[in-house]
Amino acid sequence: MGEYDIMENHTSVLFTRKNLERTICVACGKAFGEHTKDRSKKFNTRELMKCMFRIQASYVLEAKKKDETKEETTNET
Repeated sequence: MGEYDIMENHTSVLFTRKNLERTICVACGKAFGEHTKDRSKKFNTRELMKCMFRIQASYVLEAKKKDETKEETTNET
């Protein structure tokens, strides 16, 4: 496990394109299928990457907060 791994107990899921298109993006609230170029079937990589960057940044910030809290608790004892 990595230093900032907060998903300790997860299960693997196989996604089809249809399932992925229906999945709601936690960054913007739209379905992944709406991250397309002019409603075509081709994903808009720029839109997807913008959302993925937001998710990644949130993940790292939460992990750092968790580490800082752990360090403060250790220093107090």
